[in-house]
Formats: sequence, structure tokens, C-alpha cells
Amino acid sequence: MARYVATDRPGECEFAVTVDDARQRTGGAGLLMLTLSETARARGYKTMEGKVLRRNPKMLKFDRQLG
Repeated sequence: MARYVATDRPGECEFAVTVDDARQRTGGAGLLMLTLSETARARGYKTMEGKVLRRNPKMLKFDRQLG
């Protein structure tokens, strides 16, 4: 699942991605983020933010790969 929601700042949204344990490391999260960011961009958003817990190394690595 991937979603975004507008923040109170113009042109900015916050995103969330979750992938079932059985589907991790299949490339699905990357495809979800690609689609999500393209959709948000098409709707006028310029910036996406997401909060990641320090104790979630998989998501931290994923975020680094996204840039």
C-alpha cells in the first residue's frame, strides 16, 4: 500500500508505504513509490516527505536508494 496526503504547506505532501512481509525484497515498494510520486507530481506536488523510525533499517535503506 502506498498513499500520500497533502500537508498544510502548498506543494508538499507526506507519503506512507507498507509492504507485507511476504512481498518484501521483490521490488514492489519501489514500483509503488514511483507510481505514487508520479501521481503526486501530476497533481501539482513538488515535495514529498515521510517519517522513518531509526529502528527500521530496511526503510532507511529504501529511502537512501530513492534519494
